[in-house]
Amino acid sequence: MKRYLSFKDLLFPYIWIVLGISLFAFSNGKWIIPFTTWIAPVFIVRFYRIQKGVKSIGIPLFAIIMCSFISFKGVTHISGFLEYVVLSGIAVVFIIPFVIDKVCSDKINGFISTLVLPLAGVTFEFLFSLINPYATWGSFAYTQFGNIPLMQVVSVTGIWGISFLLYWFYSFTNWIWENNLEISKTKTGIIVFSSVFIIVLTMGGLRSNVLNQENLTVRIASVSVPHKYLWEDVDPIQMNINYPKNKIDTVKDKLNSLHDELIRLTEAEAKAGSKIIMWHESNALVFKEDESKLIQKVSDIAKQNNVYILMGVNTITPGQQKSENKTVFIDSNGKEEYTYLKSKPTPNEKAWIVKGDGIIKFIDTPYGRIGSAICYDMDFPSFVSQAGKQGIDIMLVPASDWKEIDPMHTRMAVFRAIENGFSIVRQTQLGLSLSTDYYGNVISSMDYFNTQDRVMVSHVPIKGIKTVYSVLGDWFAWLCMICLTYLIIIKYLLLKWLNKDKKYVVEQ
Repeated sequence: MKRYLSFKDLLFPYIWIVLGISLFAFSNGKWIIPFTTWIAPVFIVRFYRIQKGVKSIGIPLFAIIMCSFISFKGVTHISGFLEYVVLSGIAVVFIIPFVIDKVCSDKINGFISTLVLPLAGVTFEFLFSLINPYATWGSFAYTQFGNIPLMQVVSVTGIWGISFLLYWFYSFTNWIWENNLEISKTKTGIIVFSSVFIIVLTMGGLRSNVLNQENLTVRIASVSVPHKYLWEDVDPIQMNINYPKNKIDTVKDKLNSLHDELIRLTEAEAKAGSKIIMWHESNALVFKEDESKLIQKVSDIAKQNNVYILMGVNTITPGQQKSENKTVFIDSNGKEEYTYLKSKPTPNEKAWIVKGDGIIKFIDTPYGRIGSAICYDMDFPSFVSQAGKQGIDIMLVPASDWKEIDPMHTRMAVFRAIENGFSIVRQTQLGLSLSTDYYGNVISSMDYFNTQDRVMVSHVPIKGIKTVYSVLGDWFAWLCMICLTYLIIIKYLLLKWLNKDKKYVVEQ
């Protein structure tokens, strides 16, 4: 197929790459402006499709690497030169679907050529999330937080559905552009593309508004007591089995003060009418020998006030580098129902915490089935999908972030709620605390950095809903992979080989 290039395409190709990269810095990462995620890559695609040779991909890749240094710096929590190496590697993976699109799209004729980029985009986002220690970080889908009708598609397809629509918009817009906006050539494609978007947004609007029925709620209080300063005392003790006892006793006094404040706030919220109370990740730093005493104090509060309490605990043993980053769930009778160890430590944490068994725990209560995971666990859709299969109604997520990933990391967790049909309460140290229902509607929020009394109260639905994603998992991502394989192997490579002596174009 011979592409028809406009005068501007021939004379000013670098206008498109400048426009694209100028917007791209705000399309993902720390400073997301959601509409730029729709627009920026359109110009990048325009550039590489009208350019030839290495520069057609080399220039966009270099520019995207530079943008990643701006928009993702500090996100990886890696310091020094290594951070730039990691960000460059991620940018290389990001560009692969666009390389596939450049190579294959003009060899496949007609509207179906617009599917190469979205199929490749979803395939590589999905595969990369399975092997990447940063899981789904950087997915285009997360940039659309707040677009409630669009977000509903993840209850069927997972986040891959939003990514597909974004990539498809980039290639479809360029297809229209390359056909000089001629309706006679593009009418069918416009109808198909527009119909899909209208259906997705309409059904999403119906799901989140018209079908959103009244539901009984439970009052949940989530509590944070700042304690980051204590780690400088704790770290040396973890590394030294012969740490002086008198210094350990001094640290214990500081930890006891922390525990007293947690107990005070927990008891106050119990008396204020909260039925479930939770702490942020690792909020209760405690020595192993003192852990049972702390749990007993919390059990007494639970029993006396008929409340459920999820403790965020980090248990330390002198001389042992790895601590236990966990939750302890106490029921309204003061009984310890379960202990859950963090199952997906961040790359920086792996050497410092004991890894859990990878099974999400839950308890049935008068306020629904309550489960919990910890912070980074929620970045792995296939891991969290077990909560949907277990029919969990409310997920309590103790978390701890840092400035560069606030509020992005909290917002990512909301997509797990929509995927699996549960409400979520995420209490976050050094970040945004947030509760939403299973449609992603915000119930309560709290900014750690702008709040003195770090207690968030949320009235959360006690009943979740069943979703397609919770039953079928990542079916849509696998389907995209199969379709991409078909387009590349059957429609492009095989037919190109069979007709290598002919000027053959795949007809649709």
